[in-house]
Amino acid sequence: MPASDIPTDIRALLPAAIEAAQALTVAINGDRLAVELDRTLALWTLPKNWPDIAPFYREALEDVPADLVAESLKNLRQNFRFNSFPKPADLRASIVAELRDRRATAAKLQALQRLAALEPPKQPAREPPSEEEIVLVSQRAHDARMALKGAAGVAKRADENLPNHFRNDGQHMERVEREIAGFRLHDADDPRVLAEIERIEAESAALP
Repeated sequence: MPASDIPTDIRALLPAAIEAAQALTVAINGDRLAVELDRTLALWTLPKNWPDIAPFYREALEDVPADLVAESLKNLRQNFRFNSFPKPADLRASIVAELRDRRATAAKLQALQRLAALEPPKQPAREPPSEEEIVLVSQRAHDARMALKGAAGVAKRADENLPNHFRNDGQHMERVEREIAGFRLHDADDPRVLAEIERIEAESAALP
């Protein structure tokens, strides 16, 4: 995904989303883990070599967030039905998928933030006008200018049959002539061109 494709509102939400995602991956405190393990594993008869193997059980959960440790040990208490003592892998089995998803989400959000920082957001590029569009816009502008020039010429030669606002309002005629002289065709793909043409054509249609 190009950086310019990341919406502005998503960019603004990224820092808070990353902070929340990372909070869900923070490992449990070591002392708390030891207490929680002892409480649950006391349900079984501890092996004689427990002092030697206890570090392996802590190792199985030492990188896991506290809420997932609690979920793991609850699952062990409720579902481990064998007479043998649970293995370290049994502690991790029920929460490994959730732990992987949390880490993947945090990593994706961080990658998205790095991508967003590569360049500022850009507006989608506008398609350049076709030759047909350029010719059409230019022709419409030319026709509109010619129509106004013709109308102005008729108004200058007006007699008593012309509407009163052309006979009596010299400022109106001056404005028409000034707009004709000052009109300049911009680039054909400039939206102001069509707007100007429509305005001129509307005024032309109102002339006798």
